[in-house]
Amino acid sequence: MSLKEISEKTKLNKATILRLMVSLERFNYIVRLGEGRFSLGPNPIHLGAVYQRSFRVSDHVLPVLQDMMNETGETAAYFIREKDLRVCLFMVESPNTLRSHLREGDVRPLRPGGTGLVLEAFSGGEGEEYERLRQSYIAVNIGERHPEISSVAAPVFRIGQQLVAAVSLSGPTSHFDEQTIPFLSRSVLEGAARLTYSFGGDPTPLDLARHGIPKTERPKRLLEN
Repeated sequence: MSLKEISEKTKLNKATILRLMVSLERFNYIVRLGEGRFSLGPNPIHLGAVYQRSFRVSDHVLPVLQDMMNETGETAAYFIREKDLRVCLFMVESPNTLRSHLREGDVRPLRPGGTGLVLEAFSGGEGEEYERLRQSYIAVNIGERHPEISSVAAPVFRIGQQLVAAVSLSGPTSHFDEQTIPFLSRSVLEGAARLTYSFGGDPTPLDLARHGIPKTERPKRLLEN
């Protein structure tokens, strides 16, 4: 397009457009052609590739969350950290009447909450609580945010063991007892290990943590369903 055409379409004056074009050209978003015309540069292709990679994350996450929910009957979710907040990117809701009500896109403070504790611990949080979590790889939250809702959560890593997210199972506090907590914890750690492997991280610590939890029988309420 020519400078005149861009001005007509954007309603910006030509001097403003030229200042913007200098910056866009410097970072390869715009290429200046002959005869005073402009074209898209190579960088928008890079942005498109980044978008595609980000979009495909769901192809890996959602099947794991679905398996976690099918195995345990509880709501499975995938949270990322945004500064001092945690954002639910993906979730698979439990079909139970009594369940943790969560929606994709929900934004919550890091604390209280098990997923927030995981995101803090593996982002360099200091203190005994965080150190214990970095040893066990599992956070058990019993009614911390709401007395009727509890959860278990574990970290997900990418290449270089950099934290990507936290996965969790949440549901009514009545479902979290001495029998079910080990069962739920093993399921969460298995899901976290699968995702870590998919993202190029080392799942070994998560697998070791899972094997360190005694196996328990499938909760009676699941056998009855």
